Amino acid sequence: MNEVNAAEELRTIRILMERSALYRRALGPLYCFAGAVASITAGVGYFARLDHPMAFVVLWGAVGVSVLLASFAWTRQQALRAAEPVWTPPARRFALSMAPALFVGAAGTLLLLKFVNQDPGHIWALPLLWLAGYGLALNAAGACAVEGLQRIGIAFLGSALLLGISVGFNVGHLSVAQSHLWMGMTFGVIHLVAGLRRLRSERRQDP
Repeated sequence: MNEVNAAEELRTIRILMERSALYRRALGPLYCFAGAVASITAGVGYFARLDHPMAFVVLWGAVGVSVLLASFAWTRQQALRAAEPVWTPPARRFALSMAPALFVGAAGTLLLLKFVNQDPGHIWALPLLWLAGYGLALNAAGACAVEGLQRIGIAFLGSALLLGISVGFNVGHLSVAQSHLWMGMTFGVIHLVAGLRRLRSERRQDP
């Protein structure tokens, strides 16, 4: 390898590292946004007494869509700042690694909705499915993304296990109002803690 090629390769590596740092900086605000939206939604669902299973699914489905759109907008903004396309090979690997678990979660929701409508006492199955599916998706994406993502995925898997144990000791029933609170304590709190920790870490790294 001649000096010109070596210099060009070093320049490419430096650019990739700078872009990686730029994307990591976007995660803190994004985590905080997701956590805040989930926490507020849990409060709205609980205090507004949105106790119908379909209302529960529609409300939290809207949260998922809004966070997904915010993630895309945030990623697009970072890509524009870095003067690169949004749908890069790393972005494709990231999306494809999450897709199977998210697809199972969506398909499982459609299958469970019929049974939950017949017996709202089994509404717990939906947050359990979402927590487990999201945790698996993050764990898979963490293998090709920024550090710390797999730890967040494990936290969601742990919360799914804790929910399963809690429901087991409660003889298999959880009200819709309690499910709203579970969603707030998991999707809300975990995202907020992860976001605040990342913001603090980035602040320490700033000169």
